[in-house]
Amino acid sequence: MANIIAGQAFDASVSVKNPNSVKATVRLEGEILTSAGQSIGWMYNKPVGGTPSQPSIGDAVRYVTADFGPGQTKVLTMYSPPIGATGYLNVHWTASIGGKKSEKVDTNKVYVEPQGGTTPPPQGWTPNLPMVYTGCAGPYVEFLQQRLHDFGFDPGPVDGIFGPLTEDAVRRFQTAKKIAVDGIVGPETWSYLLVTPPEFPNLQMGDQGPYVSFVQQRLSEAGFSVNPDGIFGNMTRDALMEFQNMRGLSATGVVDQVTWQALFR
Repeated sequence: MANIIAGQAFDASVSVKNPNSVKATVRLEGEILTSAGQSIGWMYNKPVGGTPSQPSIGDAVRYVTADFGPGQTKVLTMYSPPIGATGYLNVHWTASIGGKKSEKVDTNKVYVEPQGGTTPPPQGWTPNLPMVYTGCAGPYVEFLQQRLHDFGFDPGPVDGIFGPLTEDAVRRFQTAKKIAVDGIVGPETWSYLLVTPPEFPNLQMGDQGPYVSFVQQRLSEAGFSVNPDGIFGNMTRDALMEFQNMRGLSATGVVDQVTWQALFR
């Protein structure tokens, strides 16, 4: 789901299935937790007396019930009153099916921006990254998809293929940031995608995934012998240390926040 602003109400949905061969009543609850696991609130069954953006909790309850046919799947939606916390939050869904003990169904990740929105990119700075758009593929697209996911804009599978789902996520991101909405990731969109928070992960030996592939691609383009396979091994570490030396950074072999910024230029 898209980012929300601190102090803003929001809704969240989850898919629930009745695994039984007979009809059953499902009771769904959604607890809101910080990234550290601290409970800070609950989802409610409806915005009593208002809308999702202006709910009046009143006599609303923190669960919703629905009748399911045998093997039936439904998407259920609940609402949250305004949240004061910022950063990553998790909506932890549990459901009781047919009167049985509640069990975990799913977890939605929500990113709550401070009031006033995301910090704009530094003035006069343009990231040295290629333009990507529908039909593109590779480490840059994979990095884009992961970054969109981190911001709360679901691009579909993080597979390195810029398809309709990724374009839709880019358009939603551009709309949220109030920049030109064209579904193309050029300098301006990259600038907003590289703003923190959310922070980039510190990467080191043994790490894997889209962020590692991006680092390897940048190192390869800088002239180092690295294969963008998404696995942080010895060759990646050695190339990274040479890159850090070349840029006047501490040659730690770890991609920290300072090294990330060097990789974007």
